[in-house]
Order: sequence, then C-alpha cells, then structure tokens
Amino acid sequence: MALDSRASGYDVQFVERHRELAEKYMCVICRMVPRDVHQLTCCGKLICRHCIEDYKRKSSHNCPVCRKHGLNYFNDTSRNQEILSLKVFCYYKEHSCQWNGELRDLIRNHADACVFKLVLCDQCDTRVPVKGLGDHLASACVKRMFWCQFCKESGSFEFIQDTHLNKCPERPIECPNGCRITVKRKEIEAHRSVCMHQLVHCCYHPIGCNIMVERMYKAGHEANCSKKGIKSLAHRKDTLPINICIDNFESLKENKEEWEQDFFTKDGGYFMTLKVCLAKSSDAIGCFFYLRAGPHDNSLIWPFRGILVLEIINQKKDENHYSSEIRFLTNTPGPYNSRVIDKDIASYGLGEPEYVTHTFLSQCTQYCKYLEDNKMILRVSIKGIDNCRSSIGFS
Repeated sequence: MALDSRASGYDVQFVERHRELAEKYMCVICRMVPRDVHQLTCCGKLICRHCIEDYKRKSSHNCPVCRKHGLNYFNDTSRNQEILSLKVFCYYKEHSCQWNGELRDLIRNHADACVFKLVLCDQCDTRVPVKGLGDHLASACVKRMFWCQFCKESGSFEFIQDTHLNKCPERPIECPNGCRITVKRKEIEAHRSVCMHQLVHCCYHPIGCNIMVERMYKAGHEANCSKKGIKSLAHRKDTLPINICIDNFESLKENKEEWEQDFFTKDGGYFMTLKVCLAKSSDAIGCFFYLRAGPHDNSLIWPFRGILVLEIINQKKDENHYSSEIRFLTNTPGPYNSRVIDKDIASYGLGEPEYVTHTFLSQCTQYCKYLEDNKMILRVSIKGIDNCRSSIGFS
C-alpha cells in the first residue's frame, strides 16, 4: 500500500501513546490526520492540501469551519513535521507485521519494503502478502499447474479438482448400487454387469414380466414367475409377434431334442408351427416354419406368401438381436406354402438348417449375451408379402 500524495489524510493506526496527540491534528474535512497540512488563516484550523483544494473546486470561497468570506490558508510546515514524527504501526499490522515507527519512515521506506504488503497474484487475482507469494503459487493458487493423482492428466488445480476428477476414468469410485465395492470409473459398467445389487430384468421380460429385481434375487424371482404362469406364455398359441423362452437349453441340446411353438400370423390368419432343432448338425441350430391346418383356412389366400422374421434376443440390451428372414414367395415349392389338407401339419418346413452355431451363441461380450441362465429367447414377427426370390434352405 504505497501512499498517494494526492490523497486526503493519513489512514493509519497510531501507537497508543501518540494517539491523543494525533487527535488534535484532525483535518476539518476528512477527519483524519492531515497530509501535507495547511492552516486556515481565519480560524487556525488544520486541513489537508488535497481537501482544501477539492473544497475550493466544489464550494464557495467561504471558510468550511467559520464560514467567513474569503478563503485563506498557508502551508504549516511546523505542524507537518510534528505529524510526521508521530509513531504509527505498519499498514499491514492485521497481516502480522510487527513494525512500528515514525510516520515519515512508514511513508518513505517501510510501506513499500514490507514483506507483509499485499500483492496481486498474476494467476488467480488473489491478494497475498509478498512473503507468502511463493507458497501461494506452489500450494494455494487455484490456477497453479496440477496433476491428477490417478491418470496424471495436467491442468489448473481448479480444473482438476472441480471438473476432471468428476469424470476421470482412472479414479476409484464406489459402486452406486451400494455393494461397497470400489472400482475405477472406467470399469463401473463392467462391474454393473456382475454386481449382485444391480437392478435387472428377469429372463421372462421379453415375454411379459416388467419387474426389475436386484441380481442376487433374480433366480428366486424367475422361479416365482414360473409358478405364477408367466413361463406358460412361451408355450401358448398366439398371434405375431410372439416371444419364445426355451428353458434348459443345454440339456435339450445334449439330448438333440426339438422345440415347437404354434402361432397364428394374425387374428383369423394362417396357423403355423416353429420347430427349433437344437442339434441339427454338430455345431448349429436349425429353425423351420411349418404350415398347419387352421380354422380360418377357407377364408385365406393360398399358397401362403409372406416374410417371417426370426430373432434370437440379446438378453443384455434391447439391441443387436440375431435376426434372419424366412421368405415364403411365389416361387416357393408347393409342399412348403400350400394349404394343409387331410392332416394336421405340413410334411415340409421352410427355414434354415444352420440358422446359428452353438459357438456363436456361447459367446458373451459387454454388449451381447444370447444365452443366460441356460435360457434362449426367440422372437417371431411378420413383415408381409415379398416377391423376391428365396435363398432359404428346406427341411
């Protein structure tokens, strides 16, 4: 805090034994000990040079004290020396400076040299003592260079603390599910996929169950769903689209069993059966659609033409389902799309003898899982008439 010679009186704290002396020198305008003291000729009162000059510019030429017309004053050098000899504390006493001495020494020397003088940090615009500027720049300035302790990314301390740490991929964070396990932020999604407290849909979600439970209770919930009859949705005659849940997948595959599902293409539509051959070849599943004799056949157009869409459901996310189209076209051989008469089901089914391999089904990634808890879920839907040539195999 350097002193400005154009300012009003001295805003300083006087040493106790000089305090009363200082009070008798008060400027009649600024009420502080006058700087560059002048004396009013008419009444003998003291005033700062800056205060009297400012008063003359703004007011009449009457004395500010006695109001006498004609403002006259002179530089009181004797009083000025008395004032400069008064003992004062440093301007930065509140910042721990213990210096005290004559006012003239404060003005001429100490004020500018004081190590407790406040200076502006050129990084963060904070005012700090000169002696503490180095420590401030090294450990307190919010704009100082800083490194993330987890990933070593650099930036200002303020940025690292307030922004970066909230998204740092290497920072350990506690699982938001409350399982008390701590993992790196970049691994939290992988942890969610196995966390026993993560809310998940059960295997019957694609066929009607919308309840989400913690993973640790999933098996019990699915058993309860089965008892309540949700599982039976996978085995009823229905209209497209339908979802089919195949339980005990591994056992059915080992025993080379077939899975069948009856359905109508729509209300009053064609009656059909999907057959899933779980061991059609050494490493593949075969899927075939068969026409059946149905109650609405007399009102339907024959031969049947349409595109059936068969999907294996990704049980991790409602995306990336394994899909294929089975096309009943104009040039499809008669045994596959003709009306079924004098028997229950057609002798031949249209489909893919190697629809998908077991190797593919057994693969599991962060985003895809087609077999879960020994269950596979299929979805059948219809797209409509198609006149393109078919490249589908026959069984």
